Amino acid sequence: MWVEPERRGSGAAAALMKTVCEWARVDGAASVTLWVADGNLRARRFYERLGFRSTGERQPLPSAPEISEERMHRPLAPMTGRSGSGSDPR
Repeated sequence: MWVEPERRGSGAAAALMKTVCEWARVDGAASVTLWVADGNLRARRFYERLGFRSTGERQPLPSAPEISEERMHRPLAPMTGRSGSGSDPR
C-alpha cells in the first residue's frame, strides 16, 4: 500500500486497512497477510499497530530483488450475528 506523502498521518491508510480487513472477514477469510520491505520502518510500525505480526517468512522484493521483504500476518475475528453489516471489524 502506498499513500501520497501529503496524506500520510491523515488516517487514510488506517481507513483503507480497516476496510480491507472487514471485506476479507465478511468474505470468510480467517486472516490477512501482507509483505513489508526491509527498511520501511514506518510501514512496519503502522502494520504492527493494526495487529499484524511478523511470520519470519522472507523473500526478495519482486520489483527490486536486492531488497528483502518479510511477510506479516493478522488474524481476523470470526463473523458473528446475521450479516456482518454494522459490525466492528477489529
